Amino acid sequence: MHSLVLLYERILYFPVADSNFVLGNAQVPSLHPIVYCSDGFCELTGFPRAQIMQKGCACKFLYGPETGEDKKALIEKSLESRTELKTEVKLYKKNGKLVPKVLLNTFLIHSYIVDIIGIHFVGSTGIKSKA
Repeated sequence: MHSLVLLYERILYFPVADSNFVLGNAQVPSLHPIVYCSDGFCELTGFPRAQIMQKGCACKFLYGPETGEDKKALIEKSLESRTELKTEVKLYKKNGKLVPKVLLNTFLIHSYIVDIIGIHFVGSTGIKSKA
């Protein structure tokens, strides 16, 4: 029960600056289906929650012509290996417009009940990519 409380607190108390995020089920390899997406993520991307749920948390539906193949590979590798990643990436809204530069962070929340993989998107003005 304690692990669930910690998981809930981590989700509930994300700072406002980090409010654009998705959480995926880490126990379903290669897909990591989205089990939660924040209101901020829906607003950022233009996708309604119903169209986001159960898609993979790599957010391939946001990839477009300027999304680098190297970035796609880094995201996939991070999710599969359950390692943290911080990198700038070019993503696209539902209407096809480029999302202003974002910093993508992957993280793992481990509990005795479930493993959750999260990706949150933070404005990246002035932030250098680590990958």
